[in-house]
Amino acid sequence: MTFIATVKTLTITSARQNLGAWLARAARGEEIGIISSAHVIALRPVAIAACAKQAGATVITTDLHFAKVPGLKVRAAVYWARLESN
Repeated sequence: MTFIATVKTLTITSARQNLGAWLARAARGEEIGIISSAHVIALRPVAIAACAKQAGATVITTDLHFAKVPGLKVRAAVYWARLESN
């Protein structure tokens, strides 16, 4: 069996040197992978954020890093944090 790879692969060191540019390219749809041990780890947008943004929906989450996504509506799920602490 043969696979044709169209993904751009990087070492961790080379990805770290220009991470912002690589993330921007991945966000535009380019397939970017970082080689870690025997694995290629893909850089790609988180599906829930992309789908919610496109649909105009609100993401309810305990991870407020989602609030940094431009145009994404985010609401803190404080009650989940309270449930987990019991």
